[in-house]
Amino acid sequence: MHSVHLEQFSGPLPHPDTLERYEQIHHGAADRIFSMTESQSRHRQVLESTVVRGNVSAQARGQWMGFSIAMAGMIGGVYLLRSG
Repeated sequence: MHSVHLEQFSGPLPHPDTLERYEQIHHGAADRIFSMTESQSRHRQVLESTVVRGNVSAQARGQWMGFSIAMAGMIGGVYLLRSG
């Protein structure tokens, strides 16, 4: 009889067993890995925030430009109708 043991781990940090082995190899390695992961998370959050703000700004600018073009077209149409 054969048995298979499958374990899967996913996340920004290594599996706790792996993290423990890093710590055994070099004291303080786990703290450095945590710091690196936290730093990367902060960086990613800043980038995502910048992208979201940029998208909101571009959408608002596009709406104002669309409004301006529509108004210019309506005003021009009224002018042409009145001037014959």
